Amino acid sequence: MKLASSVSDIEIRVNDINQLTAWSPVPLGSILRVSDYAYPNWGIRVTDQNRDWLYSASQDAYSVEWKDTDPSLNALVSQASTNAGLGDVNSIMNQKIGDYAYDYVAGFPRNRDKCVIADIGAGAGATSIAIAKALFDSESRKPVSFGPVFEFVLIEPSSSRLAAASNAINRLKDEYRIPHSLHVRCIASTEIAALREYEGSAIDIAVANASIHHNSFTDHLAEISRSLKIGASFIIGDWYDGLSERPARIYWMLALIAKRDDAELVSRVLRSIENREELKMGIKSSELKNFRKYFSLTGDELRFAFMANNPKQALADAGIVRFWLEVGKIFAEKEVKSPIYALEGHERVAARKRSLVNSGFCFDEDSKTKYAELSRKIRKGDLATVMVAKKARV
Repeated sequence: MKLASSVSDIEIRVNDINQLTAWSPVPLGSILRVSDYAYPNWGIRVTDQNRDWLYSASQDAYSVEWKDTDPSLNALVSQASTNAGLGDVNSIMNQKIGDYAYDYVAGFPRNRDKCVIADIGAGAGATSIAIAKALFDSESRKPVSFGPVFEFVLIEPSSSRLAAASNAINRLKDEYRIPHSLHVRCIASTEIAALREYEGSAIDIAVANASIHHNSFTDHLAEISRSLKIGASFIIGDWYDGLSERPARIYWMLALIAKRDDAELVSRVLRSIENREELKMGIKSSELKNFRKYFSLTGDELRFAFMANNPKQALADAGIVRFWLEVGKIFAEKEVKSPIYALEGHERVAARKRSLVNSGFCFDEDSKTKYAELSRKIRKGDLATVMVAKKARV
């Protein structure tokens, strides 16, 4: 496929993909939403001349999602991930983020008077609530009974979701009788714009659950690093897979959504993905044929679309396809108010770690242990897990 580099040619590609997949109950969204390193696989070349435009256009492509969604999106994700046999993934990660935040705060000196926690992509507040419960719920562990006053900075571009988050946290404050120990500040903005307010490394902990993959470029990671104190934790819960890296993988996702009633076919494809086997199934569909032709997908590319590097990656790929298959079933059965888009800036764990290190973070032994612990508990490969990065001293 010839790579497009001019803005006009890229815009044509974006429009074409929407038309090619208009038949699918699950909208793909803009191809500009995939990670920038995968752009060439989708027919886009990043150059010095178009990089700024691509960055801005990709942010706009993601803004469609948060502008058009409300708190019901969380329920949709929960239902689809549970139906897919993954459990309530985001809820599991929120709980673990709360545990790790508690561990970090418990190590503070007793004369510490304040702790600033930035919740990036706070949504309806589930992650901040999980942290607050971990800090103040006496039934689950020893509550934080000394110092500091906690300032939760909720950064979320959707005003309606921020309002829901603020109300939920205020109810929690009343329930735990901690009106003076927990303050909430809501910022309706993207994380980059909001974090520029925090000059001088002002933030003690940054958390993000299922949110920072809503970026095609990694500029936001450097901004998060800059806003943190030296040695401060960045606790990240996220989904990791390679689905959006290649059109051939999206082809199979679309194929299974189209053939969702063929249980035998679906099972065969998913087993092949998990086992890193050649996909030998033939699926006839004019829509899929057009998709394949547009991206010049060869037979080999389709047969070996999911040859992951290791079993963890294979489990992650199969898990995310199961998730989108369940989303497709939900969308086909009823009208959904909050849309969700399949093309996202998901990446492999190793790629995320490289991006974090290049943006000023490091991983100490404690961080490595925490990641390994959660990976073992979830047992879904690397699909969804929590990692803890620390702001490096240099």
